Amino acid sequence: MVQELLEDRYRFSFNIQVLNDLFVISSACESNVFEGTQLIKLFSNSLPHTIIFNTCGVTHLYTEITKKYLKRLKEVYPNYTIYITGCGSSYYPEIYKEFGIVIKDEEKFNPASYGLKDVNPTFINCYLPKIRIQNGCSHQCTYCITRLVKGKSTSYNYDFIYESISRIIQNGWDTVVLSGINLTEYYSDGMYLTDLCIKILKDFITLVNSES
Repeated sequence: MVQELLEDRYRFSFNIQVLNDLFVISSACESNVFEGTQLIKLFSNSLPHTIIFNTCGVTHLYTEITKKYLKRLKEVYPNYTIYITGCGSSYYPEIYKEFGIVIKDEEKFNPASYGLKDVNPTFINCYLPKIRIQNGCSHQCTYCITRLVKGKSTSYNYDFIYESISRIIQNGWDTVVLSGINLTEYYSDGMYLTDLCIKILKDFITLVNSES
């Protein structure tokens, strides 16, 4: 039903995840989808009858589409609490206040932002696992506000990435998605993105072979 509120041409612009009557709707960049999965794991047992909308502000068109979507959500789900977060709502909070409660991007994972003292996270193994290896952007594109909300590009070190992938493999997965705001800017431990991918393949092919 939530997906049907969108015009056909915009349906692939948003990712929708649902668990225990919590809807998490994310503008469909891989970074937002990654965050959406973390949000639904964290809050699905604590926020019934709730919609969390993780916005993007990369273009004015996205903002207009999001506003129309939020307006329809309010009409169709009048008894649901709507929280609006992400790049778009953080940079344009006044635009989104009429549709729900605006939460700053950096506060989206804080239970207190939703009026909660504590949460009971859910382990779910039904979404393709993603790990964030990069955040922010150092380019100066005039049409995009992501750099103003997320800050300059930062890259996660290899130890963190290795440990994250190891946990995913231990949970039975053989596939992982590397996500970020601008992966072309990845650089850490003397490695660019191509170097990182080669090292991951070498290390984990060796690990899998040694355990089999």
